[in-house]
This record gives sequence, C-alpha cells and structure tokens, in this order.
Amino acid sequence: MRRKFNILDICLISILSTILFVQEQALSFLPNIQLTILLLILYSKKLGFVKTFIVIIIHVVLDNIFMGSFGPIMIPMLIGWTFVPIIICTIFRKTNNVFLLSLASILCCTTYSLSFAGYTTIIMKYNLRLYLIADLPFTLLLIGSSILSVLILYIPLSKVMDYITNKTIIKEN
Repeated sequence: MRRKFNILDICLISILSTILFVQEQALSFLPNIQLTILLLILYSKKLGFVKTFIVIIIHVVLDNIFMGSFGPIMIPMLIGWTFVPIIICTIFRKTNNVFLLSLASILCCTTYSLSFAGYTTIIMKYNLRLYLIADLPFTLLLIGSSILSVLILYIPLSKVMDYITNKTIIKEN
C-alpha cells in the first residue's frame, strides 16, 4: 500500500528535521551531549517509523553537508540513527513510561555507537578493540545525556507534540 503525505505531514517533517539539525549543531561544541536520541524517541512515538525515518534521512544529509563529511561516513550514521525508531516502534511501542524510554535510550545510544565501530574497522582498517576503548567515554557521555534528557524533557515535549499535532489536524466535514 502506498503511503500518501499531505501538506501538513510535509511541513511537520520539515520543521522537526530542522529542530533536530539545529539542536545538534547548537550543542556540537560539547562532545556527544545532544538531544538527538530524545527527539528521535519522541518523533518515533508520535509520528511512527516512516515519518521519523524521513526526518533521519534529512538530518543525516544536512549534517554531513554542513560538517563537510558528505560521503561514506553517512552510511553508519544513517544506520545508527535508524535503530532508534526501529527499537522504539518495535520493542518499546506499547510503553510511554519515561523510565522505560530512558532505558531504551541506552540501547539506542549503544547501537548508534556500534554502527560506527563496524565502519571504522572494516573501511578505515582500525583495530576494533582500540576503537571501542577510545570511543567508550564518548558513548558513555551520549548515554548519560540521553537518559537525563528523556527523564527530564520527554513528558513536556510529548505534551507539546500532542498539542501541535492535534491543532494541525484539519477536520473534514
């Protein structure tokens, strides 16, 4: 079945992609401190897999163009971010419990970080063990910031998303 998007879906995807990109760039001076996992969990819960995946594609392309890394590095980034809606829309699809979602963020961060491990060991010929050791502090920072952001911001942002999506629905008469 072919999925159709209306103008409101396209606008919402554009705005949410912009928010995702801007927050990551605004926090880029801090290593792996970001709200990306929180926002992707929120988008996955509120929009579902397909729309969140489109947001991820837009984000990855923009991020790599802006950072000057447009190329093969996009593949592990795309795979890593795609694990977030996969995890949330499958394993955690029936929960809105903020504590369980914060635990889900640990799994999301770990899969994101591990997606780069494969790339760096296979393509760039790095030693896997050394790469994992070097990346561990950054992964732990990502996990910590994701847990805290989900615990603190998920419920308020969820209410905002509900308000926005309910207000933008045009009722057909």
